[in-house]
Amino acid sequence: MVKMDSRVQPTQQSLQSLNRKTETDSSNDSDHDNNEEEFHFPKTIRSVWESLKSSTSRYQSLSSTENEISKFFEKLHQYLIIEEHKLKKDIINEKDIIINQIDNNINHLKYLVQIININNKLNNSNNDDSSSDNEDNIYASSNSYDNQSIVTDTIEQYSTTTIMESILTSSTLKSFITDNNQTLFNEHHDPFNFDELIKQHNNDSSSLLLDIINKYKNQITSI
Repeated sequence: MVKMDSRVQPTQQSLQSLNRKTETDSSNDSDHDNNEEEFHFPKTIRSVWESLKSSTSRYQSLSSTENEISKFFEKLHQYLIIEEHKLKKDIINEKDIIINQIDNNINHLKYLVQIININNKLNNSNNDDSSSDNEDNIYASSNSYDNQSIVTDTIEQYSTTTIMESILTSSTLKSFITDNNQTLFNEHHDPFNFDELIKQHNNDSSSLLLDIINKYKNQITSI
């Protein structure tokens, strides 16, 4: 039997010892890795949960602030609307009064122009005197459509807004009447029923005019 050299035995022992140490170290490293994984997983999930809680809390806080801002400006808006109505109330009331005044004055003017036109008819406005430049005869041509385009007779033409625009653009009363001779001052507008009246008064112009003036006064009083 071959005996192992005594010098080799320590070396084998050293190798065996080293091998055992390596195995031990390897086992320790494995345990360490497992422990590390077990340690980091709970930490990570806690971190995610805390982030979710924080984000949700922040979102709720922002939403609350947003709602407060909305409510504030809603109240401010309501306040401004109320103040606007307060400030505009007198203006609106005065505008309504002015519109009524304009409507009434337009009705006055329509009757007066009609009376003047009737007077011109009675005086035969086609004679030589009709060309004289007096206050009555300046309206004699109010129903003349010469050199005028045909105006569509619509409700809008009689609105106070349209009338005011015409007043602003008219330099004189005569131009205003002429510009509206197809609508407001149309020759067919005959509140006095001239043909019937002339028969009733047996062609007496003076009596007819007095009757028309009285009718005008009654009409104006009722407006």
